Amino acid sequence: MSFDQARLDRYPNLKHVVSNLLEVWPQHSDYCEARFRDDPPGFMQRSNELAGLVIKLSGADLSTYCSDYKWMCEEFLKEEFFFPA
Repeated sequence: MSFDQARLDRYPNLKHVVSNLLEVWPQHSDYCEARFRDDPPGFMQRSNELAGLVIKLSGADLSTYCSDYKWMCEEFLKEEFFFPA
């Protein structure tokens, strides 16, 4: 499955962040597909506003933040092995 970023056209900040994330971590596409599949427009708009803040705070370093997010997620998955459900 591949995430169709066109569904984010109405939410340019969110599309920008997701696009940068998928450049760094293309394997995260399935997660993005599932994550944004059923969100109502109001929630998507709020996500777009938050993505705008991420863009503002990260400045020219958005791809670095995306790389760091990828690293953090991978580390969390490794750590899950040490905490029984």
